[in-house]
Amino acid sequence: MDPKIVKRNIPSDVPRTVKSCPVVVDRNVSSSIASDLHDSPTFSPAARTNPTVLPDSFLKSMTPLILFRHPALMIPSFYRAAQKGKMEISIYDEDWPLNASLRWLRLVYDWYVSNRTEERATPVIVIDSDDLINSPGFSSHLLASLGFDEQHLLTSWEQKSEAYRADKGYMVNSFKSTLWDSKGIIRSERRDYEIDVTAEQEKLRAEFGNEVGNSMARYIDLAMGDYHYLRERRFH
Repeated sequence: MDPKIVKRNIPSDVPRTVKSCPVVVDRNVSSSIASDLHDSPTFSPAARTNPTVLPDSFLKSMTPLILFRHPALMIPSFYRAAQKGKMEISIYDEDWPLNASLRWLRLVYDWYVSNRTEERATPVIVIDSDDLINSPGFSSHLLASLGFDEQHLLTSWEQKSEAYRADKGYMVNSFKSTLWDSKGIIRSERRDYEIDVTAEQEKLRAEFGNEVGNSMARYIDLAMGDYHYLRERRFH
C-alpha cells in the first residue's frame, strides 16, 4: 500500500512514519516484445491512481479476487501465527494497525469499481473465506464463473512430512501449519456471521492479557464496518 494512503485511511494508536512510496517504472514490456527485439524499449514512470504501489495498467490487466475473513478470527490468528513463527510482533508496531485492518481491501475494491469503463469492465470478485470453506458448492460455482475446469479443484491432499517442513523456517511453518497438518478442507462448526463479537473479545483478553486483548478488541471494532461492507458485496 502507498504509505500516504495508509496514514490517511487506517487509524493507528502509535506514531507512524510516512515512508517514501516506491517509484515503479513502466518498461513497456508488451510493446517491446511486439517490436524488433534489437530496438531499445522506452521507459517512463508508471501512471498510478490506485492505493497500492503498483501501476494502474498492471492492476487492470487481471481479474481481482479479494479474500477477506471475519476480524474477530483474522486478527488473533495473525498474531498467534506471528508469535509461533518467532516474528517480532507487537501491538506498538507501526504495521500492526495495517495487519489488523480490512480497510486496504476495501480501498482496492473501491478503486476497481470506480475505474470501470465500457471498454474495460473488470469484474471484482470479493470472497468471504467462510463461504469458501463452509458453503457446499461455492468453490465449484466460483470456478465456473471464472471459466476454470472443476476437475482441477482439490478437496483433499496429503499431509506434509516433517522432512518437507524441516528447512522451511519458523515463519513459513507457523503460517502454513494448519494446511500442512490437514488432509482436506476443515469445515467450521459455526459460521462466521454467527460470531458474538463481544464474547470473542473477552476470550482474547483472557488468552493474551488485557493490554494485547484490548488492542485486538479495538481493531476488531474498527474493522467490523469494512467487514460488513465487503460481505454485502461478496460473490455468492
